Amino acid sequence: MKLLTEHLDRGRHDRSQMLDGRLVPFLARGLARIEDCVVLVSQENLAHAKLDDFTDETGYECFVNHVHVTDYIDTPTNGLVLLEQGIALARKLAQALSDSSMEGHFRIIISFDESECTVRFHKIRRGQNWLSADLEKYEEAIGILDT
Repeated sequence: MKLLTEHLDRGRHDRSQMLDGRLVPFLARGLARIEDCVVLVSQENLAHAKLDDFTDETGYECFVNHVHVTDYIDTPTNGLVLLEQGIALARKLAQALSDSSMEGHFRIIISFDESECTVRFHKIRRGQNWLSADLEKYEEAIGILDT
């Protein structure tokens, strides 16, 4: 957990800011609104899910709006590369959300376990949480970036 927190706290000029070109298409198609939900267009059709399939909007967004970094880049021998790419993706996603016309604040969640890094996001809503309040309960490291 400490490693992930340290990487999230680093300045903007470290190498984790350089997003691998294979991850760019994840963001390139933009964002769409589905009722009160915000989804990545690139992931919407891949998810094969409908809002009615979930108990709340946050669950739907987290299901649709997630990417496994290893689906886009080869698994490196050094898991730190996965973490760096996950953080770079989260930062680019935060910028895209801030630059968009989508209303509200968003939570970007990075999970990392040395062999996998996953990035997902949801709109922050009162009474809806994707994560437990106690992040130490998770086996993998969890990082949060709020917009």
